[in-house]
Amino acid sequence: MAYCTIGTAGHVDHGKTALVKALTGVDTDSLAEERRRGLSIELGFAHFEAPDSGGALGPLHISIIDVPGHEKFIRTMLAGTTGIDMVLFVVAADDGVMPQSREHLDIVRLLNVESAVFVISKVDRVDGQRVGEVKGDIEALIKGTNLEGSPFLSTSSTTGEGIEELREKLVEMCAQVKARERGPYFRLPIDRSFTIKGFGTVVTGTIASGTIHKNDTVSAFTEGANLPGIRVRGIESTHQKVESAGAGSRCALNLTNASQGALKRGAILAETRLVDFVSDGLKLTSVKPAPMRMDCAFEFLSSIDESRIQKIMKKSLKLFHLTGESLASVRFPGKNDISCGRLTLSSPLVCLRGDYVILRDTATNATVGGARVLMPYYNPRLAGSIAKTDYRSLKGTDASEILSALVGPREVGLKLAGLEYMLNLPTPDIIKDAESFVHSGEFLLKSDRCDALKDRLTAILKAFHGENPSKEGLSISALVKLLAKDGAFSFRLAGAGLIQGIVEEMITGGGLVRSASLISLATHSPSLSEVDKDIEEALVKLFCTPLTMVKSEQLFALPFKRAEIEGVLSYLLSKGRIVKIKDAKFLLGEEVEEARSKLEHALRALAQIPVQAGADEQGITVSEYRDLLGTGRKIAIEILEYFDRELVTLRRGDYRVLRGGALKGRDDIA
Repeated sequence: MAYCTIGTAGHVDHGKTALVKALTGVDTDSLAEERRRGLSIELGFAHFEAPDSGGALGPLHISIIDVPGHEKFIRTMLAGTTGIDMVLFVVAADDGVMPQSREHLDIVRLLNVESAVFVISKVDRVDGQRVGEVKGDIEALIKGTNLEGSPFLSTSSTTGEGIEELREKLVEMCAQVKARERGPYFRLPIDRSFTIKGFGTVVTGTIASGTIHKNDTVSAFTEGANLPGIRVRGIESTHQKVESAGAGSRCALNLTNASQGALKRGAILAETRLVDFVSDGLKLTSVKPAPMRMDCAFEFLSSIDESRIQKIMKKSLKLFHLTGESLASVRFPGKNDISCGRLTLSSPLVCLRGDYVILRDTATNATVGGARVLMPYYNPRLAGSIAKTDYRSLKGTDASEILSALVGPREVGLKLAGLEYMLNLPTPDIIKDAESFVHSGEFLLKSDRCDALKDRLTAILKAFHGENPSKEGLSISALVKLLAKDGAFSFRLAGAGLIQGIVEEMITGGGLVRSASLISLATHSPSLSEVDKDIEEALVKLFCTPLTMVKSEQLFALPFKRAEIEGVLSYLLSKGRIVKIKDAKFLLGEEVEEARSKLEHALRALAQIPVQAGADEQGITVSEYRDLLGTGRKIAIEILEYFDRELVTLRRGDYRVLRGGALKGRDDIA
């Protein structure tokens, strides 16, 4: 079965509700006050089915949302018009086009509803000439808009004239209506919520995007708060229980772990990752949450002249999106360019790229225009200078151009996480379509900037090796600082983790190598300069007495610059010529190796002796090791503790024993 959602529109008392009742048999004025006053106050809902739509779609279910026409209830009308596929626009034959007719038409057009049926109602009250006049007025009103050329029908809910023809026309057009691009991520703007005894909380709405399944867990976003862990207990669409419902469908969701009081009209149910991304990106739980900004393409009504638009810029507007609303301010890149600009919202909303919003003047309570969302900045860092924003690219459909507009000329790339929500595209599609970007781990990198960055990293390391031939290389943090000082690249959007990813890629490619935490060119082999060799000789002379522990202060007391000594010491440590036994104490590497060899020989010999029942541990004591080395007790202890840290030995009471695998791979032990 195919689904189509129709929304009514038109001036108050032009017969919208009566027309819906004539079509469906449902009186959508369910409130006592509505019936007493004879006008709609709340949204009304009805539906009918066409068993055979005459097309390939098969059976067709048509939902109708009846909206109030009075100007006082324009907020309700806006909530009802969200997500509709077609508008049933009603103009009474006796009154003709009225103020709310014009405003409703403006709203429908600004929301990009492209399918409409215009109904001239109450034709039983006028003659044919009057019907022709009203039709001419409507045609003049829609001339040049996306609704020009829509069909007209004349009806009377009192006599039944034209009702059957209207029903047939609605079925015909619903079967042909073009599916709107809604995006893959589930969002249900709530237009009603209530409780049913024995079932709990129920919310209704028209699914704005994505699909919901029974037993899905979703989150609610309401008044800037994230309400997670809501389970969909059941789904009804067109009064039938279903397992799932998709974009454009009217549905009712029975929820668990949800408070009906918190889920009022204006709240939105959405997939949890989306709501978390909005909440975390704007830091909504912090003392100072970030303001929500979005770049938009604007359309102001022709009746709003430029001087009034400039005045509007200086005050707040009321923004309506789906069933939610917020105060908003607007800024444009220049005085003479009002086609695109940036909205800043006082209350965050779950907007996605491609959504439409309505803007109303808070002073006059009149609609002034609308906007299409080009980029919602849930990551505030991405919202660059308005004057430098490339709106031409943001308005386009090329993923590479859109991403390039986001990152700017100096940025190397940006994090992939969350981009699917900002671009309203699945991550695999973004990666595939962004032809001028490369995917590297959690990042998307601009191809040309990525290549330039690799060249720059190579140049930095080459220069460092030339100036410091004895040093192994640079740490990632040192590379980040040098790149930041360089100024040619910016990592504001991606963070320093991007450099880590690039370095890993270069290591995999064979251009770089890592030694411990230091990065160097694969072609680099540390060596000492002539000056460094003099320092090396002086350092080694300090170890002239066998098993003499040399302290740091002795090393740096030599008649050389401290930085030069540190460089040579680092080189000797990396080569194993000198070993740091403990903080600020060093031994010659060959002596440490000899001490280890003696220790392992002794412990291996002990391991060959059968252990007698009740005998002590088969290991070596400090005293025995001291005698084995022919040195003092203190040095013996420090060397044994070093071997403990190096996982050569294991201390058990007063004894040291070999750890498992300590002898593995050592061919020098007989």
